Amino acid sequence: MVGIVIGALSFHSLSEQNIKLMTGVMALLFSIRFFSKKFLGSNVEAKSASVFGGIFWGTLSGFSSFSVHAGGPALNVYLLSQKLDKSIFVGTTIIFFTVVNYAKLVPYTLLGLFKLENLATSMILACFAPIGVMAGVYLHRRINEEWFYLSSYGLLLLAGIKLSYEGILGL
Repeated sequence: MVGIVIGALSFHSLSEQNIKLMTGVMALLFSIRFFSKKFLGSNVEAKSASVFGGIFWGTLSGFSSFSVHAGGPALNVYLLSQKLDKSIFVGTTIIFFTVVNYAKLVPYTLLGLFKLENLATSMILACFAPIGVMAGVYLHRRINEEWFYLSSYGLLLLAGIKLSYEGILGL
């Protein structure tokens, strides 16, 4: 919630380009660190959950989710490093972003960012949500922990590349 408030208060003063670049570079560095350790044979140790880490990364995730709709990288830095069971990881992510996305409705409305056209698009796309959920459940049941984490870090690397690219070019 703190990150959403910071995002709302700084909405007109911070550059979307800089936030994307910061988020992208963070995702790149974290995922490159993982892959370099993994493929050089170093053991990637699980980190313990901490109150400070949860507050810091949760705040950063809420802020970047509000500002540029890219809260996933910051949350992934915190959760992936803990090597949670894949079901706990996915469940935690779902709960976190459900709360964050509903909480963003109030400041988006107050800032005049909540548009009727967006609702129409969302309603049309919502028809496809059950397909995505079923595909996710299907894949979740069939992928093992090792591949789950490799693909999660790989997708984080791709997100970092995309966000950095957009941040550099101002897209």
